[in-house]
Amino acid sequence: MEVPTLAETPIAMPIQTPGPPSASPALLQRARARGLALLASLDDEQRAAVLATTGPTLVVGGPGTGKTRLLAHRMAYLCAAEGIPPRRQLVFTYSAFGTDLIRARAERLLGSPLHGAWMGTFSAIAQRIVRAHASEVGRDSKFTILSEAEARTLVRRVARELGLDPDQHPPTRLSEAISAAKMQRSDASREAGVLADVFRAYEHALAEANALDADDVLLYSLRLLDEREHLRLKYRRRFEHIHVDEFQDITHPQMELLRALGAPSGNVACVADDDQAIRPFESGASPLDELQRVFEGVKVFPLTHNYRSSGRILHVAGRLIRHNAGRLEKALVPLRKHGPRVVALTLGDEREEAAAVVGWIERMARHGETSLSRTAIMYRQEIQARPFEEALIERGIPYRVAQGRRFYERREIKDIMSYLRLAVGGGDPLVLARVANVPRRGIGPASVGTIARLTRSQRISLAEAALRAAQLPRVTAQRAGALADLGRLLKDLEDAALKCSALEMIDYVVMRTGYDKMLEELAPAEEEARREGIDELRGLARAHSGPAVDALPALFARAARAGALPWEIEDREDDRDERTRLAHQGEGGVLLLTYPAAKERELDTVFMTGLEEGLLPHVRSLASGETVLAAERRLCYVAMVRARNRLLFTHALSRSLSGQARGNPPSRFIAEAGRRVRRFRLGSARPGFRAEPGAELGAKPGAKPGTKKVEPPPPSLLVVRAGQRVMHPKYGAGLVTKVEETLDNPTVTVLFDAHGEKRLRLALARLAPA
Repeated sequence: MEVPTLAETPIAMPIQTPGPPSASPALLQRARARGLALLASLDDEQRAAVLATTGPTLVVGGPGTGKTRLLAHRMAYLCAAEGIPPRRQLVFTYSAFGTDLIRARAERLLGSPLHGAWMGTFSAIAQRIVRAHASEVGRDSKFTILSEAEARTLVRRVARELGLDPDQHPPTRLSEAISAAKMQRSDASREAGVLADVFRAYEHALAEANALDADDVLLYSLRLLDEREHLRLKYRRRFEHIHVDEFQDITHPQMELLRALGAPSGNVACVADDDQAIRPFESGASPLDELQRVFEGVKVFPLTHNYRSSGRILHVAGRLIRHNAGRLEKALVPLRKHGPRVVALTLGDEREEAAAVVGWIERMARHGETSLSRTAIMYRQEIQARPFEEALIERGIPYRVAQGRRFYERREIKDIMSYLRLAVGGGDPLVLARVANVPRRGIGPASVGTIARLTRSQRISLAEAALRAAQLPRVTAQRAGALADLGRLLKDLEDAALKCSALEMIDYVVMRTGYDKMLEELAPAEEEARREGIDELRGLARAHSGPAVDALPALFARAARAGALPWEIEDREDDRDERTRLAHQGEGGVLLLTYPAAKERELDTVFMTGLEEGLLPHVRSLASGETVLAAERRLCYVAMVRARNRLLFTHALSRSLSGQARGNPPSRFIAEAGRRVRRFRLGSARPGFRAEPGAELGAKPGAKPGTKKVEPPPPSLLVVRAGQRVMHPKYGAGLVTKVEETLDNPTVTVLFDAHGEKRLRLALARLAPA
C-alpha cells in the first residue's frame, strides 16, 4: 500500500455523538458545553482529533505538537461531555513516566481522580489481565514474574538437571531459543531434541514456582483473549475507548493485544510519529499501514504546529531526519521562529567535555538563562556519566540520574571497591558484610557476625578471624570450608596490595574472588554493562601510581568527594522505578540520562554529548546497513527535539571509555544537521577553564582541529567478517564462521583451533586480527 503524505491526508470532520441515551437534552447540552470548555486550549487540528470519538483514529504529528497532551484532553472530554466514565477507558503508554504524565494532565483537567481507568504499558495491562484469570493459565494470582537474569538462571538449572554439557548447550543460547519460540507462539515442547526437553523442564519449573517469565505475560494474555470468547467480549464491553501513546513503537504481539481488545471497528485512538520510532514495525510498515491492516476505516489527523522547540532547533533537527528514506514528510510550524543558535563544541577529551558542559550550565544558571531542573546532559552509555558527575559535584551543582545509577552506586563498583578496601586493611565488618557472599560462597549474616565478634574480642584481622571461625566447635564441615576459603581470600588480597598497582589490584580482585565467572552467568546486556563499569574504574585507577596499598586511599578519597563511600551505600532493588530513584536523588538538579531514555521528556536546555562516530551512531550500526543507521538517526533526532530553547552538541577528539583511549571523528549527524549549527573548537583544559555561553571561546567558527595524536580503536571494535582469522585472549586462534549483526545483541561464531566452536557476544569477545 502506498502511504500518503500528511499534506495529502484530509482532516477528518468532528463526529457528533448523542451522549448517554438516558440523559435529557438539557443535560446533554450542558455536558457538551463542559467538554468543549476543556478543549479551549487546543488548536483546531488537536480539537478535531479529540472530537472524533467513534471508530479508529490515528493522530500523526512531529515532536512538540501536543500528541500526548491530546490524549489527556480526549480522556477528559469523554468523561465530561459524553459520560464515558474512567473505568470504561484503557490507555496504553510507552513507559511508567508517560502513564503518570497522561493521568496527571487528565485529572487536572477534570478536577477529580480517574478512578477505575486502566493505564499502563502493554506489559502492565497484560499482567492485570493474566492476574485476573491466573487459574486459567495454571497459576494463582500471586505469581511472580522472573527477570531476564532469573529466567536464565532457571534455564541453567534445568539444563544441569538434564545432564547437558554447558559448553555444547550454553544456557544463553537455550534461553534465547525458548524466548524466540514463545514470541513465535510455537509450542517447542512438542518438538524433538534437546530444546524440547529443556523447554518442557523449564515450563514445569515455572509452574512449580508459580512464576512466569517476561514473554509469558503478554503471550498468556493473548491466549486468554484468543481462546476464551467470553473474556474477549467482556473486555471489549468494559473498554469502550482505548488510547495508545507512542504508537510508532508498538510490536507485533502488542498489536495483537490491541486487536483483541479493540475489535475491528472499535474506538481506538492512537498517536504516532514515525520519525521518533525507537524500533520499526516488524514488516517495515508505517504506523498508518499497521493500523489500517487491523482496523476498519481509520481516520487520520495531522498535527503541524510545534509548541516546544524554537525554529532554529526544529530546522537543524529537520535537516537531520530528512536523511532517512521512506518517512512521512511532515510540515512543522514553530510557535517561536528564532531562539539561541544551535552550537557544536569540539573538546580535547572527556574531561574537557565535562568541564565545558558544566561550566556552561553554571554560567547560564547564574544569569537566569536556564533552570537546573529543566537542563539535561545526554550521553550514549551510562558509563559516560562519571566525568559529568564529578564535575557537577566539584561545582556544587545538584544533579539526578534517570533510569540508571550514579557511578559509585553501581553494584559492580560497590563490590570491587569493597574488596579493595578490605585489601588495604579495611578491618570493618560492615565492608565485609557487603561482599562476603559475592559471589555466592555460602557465607551468611551469621558467619559474618561470628567473624566480627572474633575481630573485636581478639583484636585480629578479618582474614585471621575467618580462619579461626572455621575451627570453632559446632561449625559444620561445609560452613568451615567456606569460612576457611574466605580467610585465605582476604589474606591473598592483603598480600597482593603490597605488590600490585591499583590497576593490577582491580584485575586481581575480579579474578581471585570469582567475580569474573559470576559476570559470565548474567544476561548478556547486564554482563556488558557491569564490565563497562569495572573498566571505567580501571581507567580511574591508572591515574594512581605506586603500590595499591598506597595508591588506593586516593581512589577512596575520590569516591568520598562524590558524596559516597561505596561500601556504605545501602543496597536498593535493581528494578526500582524512576520515580523512587529521582525522589531519592532530589528533583531540583540537572538531569543526566542516556539517549534511549530521552523519549517523552520536555526540557529547556539539552547538551548532547559524545556525538562521535562509534557512539552516536553506535559502532555496531556502522557495518549494519542503512536500516540500523536510520534507527540511530531517529535516536539522535528524538534527543534533539527534547530541547525547548537551547541545544548544544559536544564531540571529544579523544575519549577513554571502558579503560581504552581512542580517537573519535565527529558524528556524521552533526554535518547532517546542516550549516546553521555554529561550531567552536576549544583548547586544552586548564585550571579555571570554563566555556562561556554566547562567546567564541577563543576560537573561530569552523576552525580546523589540532594535530593531537590519538590512539586507534581497540581490536574489539574492528569489523569482523565470516572467513576471517582472529585471536581471542582465552581461546587463542580461530576462524570466524558466522556473524549475526543486530544493533542490540551482535554475536560471532568462531571455530577455535584448540577449543572448538564458540558463540560469543561481539562487544565482549575482545577479538583481534590473527
